[in-house]
Amino acid sequence: MNTLLRPINPADAATIARMLHDLAAQTGVTRTPLVTENDIRQFGPGGKAHFDGLVAEQGAKAVGMCLFSTTFSGWRGASGLFISDLFIEPELRGQGLGLRLLAAVCQQARQIGCNYLRLDVDPQNQPARAFYRKQGFTEHQGEMPLFLELPSMQTLIEQNA
Repeated sequence: MNTLLRPINPADAATIARMLHDLAAQTGVTRTPLVTENDIRQFGPGGKAHFDGLVAEQGAKAVGMCLFSTTFSGWRGASGLFISDLFIEPELRGQGLGLRLLAAVCQQARQIGCNYLRLDVDPQNQPARAFYRKQGFTEHQGEMPLFLELPSMQTLIEQNA
């Protein structure tokens, strides 16, 4: 069946939220995604546009998606795209759809002047790590993502006001 890649839009919010929950369930991560359909509408295209993405469709059915946002690296002196999520329905994996989404994201990155892609992958998700390495992604052993969640952000603000 022919697969169309297209930009996400607000009407995709429920599907994207479901795919994110499916992604977590299928990779066995212990955290449950907090994302809701409303979050996708609020922060995606048509909302605050904090992220963008592509949907893969077969017929009228979404079968995959990739969410990304722009970022800047002072170390690289360049802009890039951060891929926050890439999902393909399990029955379609291994057929090149993930590669098509990555290639389309690369093309979009180049069109807006980005020089790299970055993503995080669960260390236990060996199939995903192998997939990304095969495409040329490298693991930077000296880097570790750190997060400051909202309660700690608020504390930091209050203690340094």
